[in-house]
Amino acid sequence: MTDFWPKLNSGLLFRDFENGGILLNPSTSNYYRITGVGVRITQMLINKGEHGFNQALNLLIDEMERETDADRETISHAIETFLNKLKAERIIIS
Repeated sequence: MTDFWPKLNSGLLFRDFENGGILLNPSTSNYYRITGVGVRITQMLINKGEHGFNQALNLLIDEMERETDADRETISHAIETFLNKLKAERIIIS
């Protein structure tokens, strides 16, 4: 699998709040409420960091395993589902 960073669609605005975040597409007036690990993934997409995307996701999964009762497979599936929803809504471009 190629290690690439999905790109947030241009013009989107993200606002992080204490209990989640809001992603706004001003051109369509659509907004999306994001909570939990979704906020962390969105921040990863914005900030990129020093690791490749796959490595960053693995680090996030490791962190989530330590913080929750969920197993690695469940966490990976939830993250994959979230990223697929972002793609379907054209929030991210891969």
